[in-house]
Amino acid sequence: MTGSDILKARSTAMAVETDQFQRDDLYTFFITARIINFLKGLRLKEKTVTLQNALSEAEQTGQREKLGAQILRKLLDEKRLYAATKGGFELLPRFRADLFLKVWLKTKSLRTQDGTWIELCV
Repeated sequence: MTGSDILKARSTAMAVETDQFQRDDLYTFFITARIINFLKGLRLKEKTVTLQNALSEAEQTGQREKLGAQILRKLLDEKRLYAATKGGFELLPRFRADLFLKVWLKTKSLRTQDGTWIELCV
């Protein structure tokens, strides 16, 4: 990589493409990691919960958690990712839901930072 490539290699730029991964793929993996980190950051009451229960509890916690839960529910229901804007939800057309779902369906559960297991059955 050149100095210019390194400068462009910020996660928001998604500058490096290969034959195996295009910019939209990299963007999708980045957002997928953000979704997983959102779930891992939830503070839940039980030691094991279903995804639906985790999202319901998140919706009662705070505005950030409520929006995150709503966005994830829409993604799983509609197979489309939306951003929360002042004007409502806005479709993010470059997000590859098919690629997200390949990762999601292979992930049976995840553990939050507090030690709660979230079962990800869709």
